Amino acid sequence: MSKTLPNAPVEDPAGLAAKGAVAPAGTVAASPPAAARLRRGLGWLDQPRWLNLAFTIPLTLLLVAVVVFPFAMNLKLSFSHFAANSGLSWWDAPWAGFDNYTRVLNDGRYWSAILRTFLITGLGVVIEGVLGFALALLMSGVRRGRTIYTAIFLIPMMVVPVVSGFVFYMMFQQGGVVNAGILSTIAGTTVNIPWLSDSFWAFTAILIVDVWQWTPLMFLIFSAGLAAIPDNMRNAAELLGANRWQQLRYINLPLLKRIILIAAVIRGIELFKIFDTAWILTGGGPGTSTETISIYLYRTGAVSLDVATAAASSFLVLFLVGVVAWFALRPLEVDRAGATR
Repeated sequence: MSKTLPNAPVEDPAGLAAKGAVAPAGTVAASPPAAARLRRGLGWLDQPRWLNLAFTIPLTLLLVAVVVFPFAMNLKLSFSHFAANSGLSWWDAPWAGFDNYTRVLNDGRYWSAILRTFLITGLGVVIEGVLGFALALLMSGVRRGRTIYTAIFLIPMMVVPVVSGFVFYMMFQQGGVVNAGILSTIAGTTVNIPWLSDSFWAFTAILIVDVWQWTPLMFLIFSAGLAAIPDNMRNAAELLGANRWQQLRYINLPLLKRIILIAAVIRGIELFKIFDTAWILTGGGPGTSTETISIYLYRTGAVSLDVATAAASSFLVLFLVGVVAWFALRPLEVDRAGATR
């Protein structure tokens, strides 16, 4: 007579467990089906750590493809003797050490382009910031038609820089709309300003176009900041007899300090890379009087085909911009440290 062991598994041919029947005492349920075993084997995917990793892998691969690899390639080129017409592959280019960096640091044209770019960046950020803040203050008191006015102010920002560059290129001609139409009408006599053939006026023309196109961005940022200021603070200031200037000095500016700083840094970084507008308007001329650092890199790498020197120049620019941005954002760290004490 056969005996059943107390802990031995018992088959369930009738499927009683699936029907909700209780197995007899002294028996063990049958092993789970294949789907349940597969689900149990993939249970590690339900853990948050592995799930987060699975979602970040595609983005990581994309960053490696579009950021890390080009960065490493550019770094390698900056330490090599490579030109696009040399007939060598970039990975076979001979080692140059710091020769390219030394050549760039001793190039007066490079430093002129850097200083010129810093100048147009500083002037552009200040002018755009002041005009944008003034427009934001003006619109903060408008109740009717505010949406329409805001949409009109944002139109220049929607125009492609290449298109605006071509439009203003035609307007700044000797007999264009600016001279023959606007300025001659205002002055009551013929005005012939050499906007694109004189160094000073060409620089001014580039600045005018950039201010026209990107002041709406500063206006948009400052409008959002002013809208976030509680109305009860302004009402309390009015009850205490504060005028508009005092409200601006003691309420608006202190509360918007971080927003102003962040907006200036963002716009400064973007303006430092200016290329299309300056290239279409003046081509960096007359001569090199309006050559920005982007135009310098383009001429060095794409026109002269000296890719190694252009790579070294770009890394020096990256270092300079990083240092300036660090000092510009330093006040935010100081404020945050003081707030946590």
